[in-house]
Amino acid sequence: MKRDIGEFGKVFKLLRLKSGLRQRDLDGTGLTMQTVSRFENQHSDLVVHNVLDLLSEVPLTLHEYLTTSPQGYPTNFDGFVHFAGGLTIPVADNAALSKLALTYRGNFARTGRLAWRLRATMIEKTDDVQLGQQERQSVYEYLLNVHEWSAYEFILLRRTLDTGVLLLSDASGLWQKMRRFRQEDVRSTFATQHRQMQTLLVVAQMYLNAGDYDRVQEVLSVVRRLPARVGDIDHDFTIRTIEAEYLLRAPGRDWHAGRDLLHELIFSAKYLDAPQVAERLLAISDANGTNFRKVRQNA
Repeated sequence: MKRDIGEFGKVFKLLRLKSGLRQRDLDGTGLTMQTVSRFENQHSDLVVHNVLDLLSEVPLTLHEYLTTSPQGYPTNFDGFVHFAGGLTIPVADNAALSKLALTYRGNFARTGRLAWRLRATMIEKTDDVQLGQQERQSVYEYLLNVHEWSAYEFILLRRTLDTGVLLLSDASGLWQKMRRFRQEDVRSTFATQHRQMQTLLVVAQMYLNAGDYDRVQEVLSVVRRLPARVGDIDHDFTIRTIEAEYLLRAPGRDWHAGRDLLHELIFSAKYLDAPQVAERLLAISDANGTNFRKVRQNA
């Protein structure tokens, strides 16, 4: 069944106009102006390779495109493929993304423009060890040298951590950049802070998995102070989940408080009819010895 993906076309139109492009400037994609117009005006769907062709003209990565949408689509880049049936993505989608990453790496080799290398690393990690080291260094130095991060830098950091292009030790070196935010102009920085929250929560989870509990608290302390957090139920839920797992795992913390918080979140997820979220929380419960499934079965 076809999903309502009108926002995808609407967002693309805004990005096209922001880039100063007309519909007729996209004729290199092989799509007619009528096709582009119908997509932008929410009248028709496009398969993923057509969308990739359009984004290469803007240019924009598929990840940037989806995370620009105001509808809150899945933020996990690797998992979004399973969601985006609305884009009529074929089985060969992963191959399409790999091909696009290779194209960006080829463009960098020809032109030396760092933007192409950054786009390639956002899509896929290379299997070439030497090239991987070069790309890691390029991304790290780029992020270190940008004076004030925009939403793009936070997306880049998150994506390269997800793919393993950057390591957790790199995030530690970029901490001063990650933690900065402006309070005086909330409206103009909301989008950036939204991406900042997403990235910091990914980093907090990585520190939690690595057993670096002091860093977990340090990251969460910044997230809690972000003005954009106010009223953001989804991120609050994620924060509370990390807090529960922290209490369950960190030495000297209140294990019972962590158990109670986790159980409260599980009940909330079930009440909101979010079975996948509830199952993930139950897995955390199992891993930390709270035996919540057994308690529920015996109730």
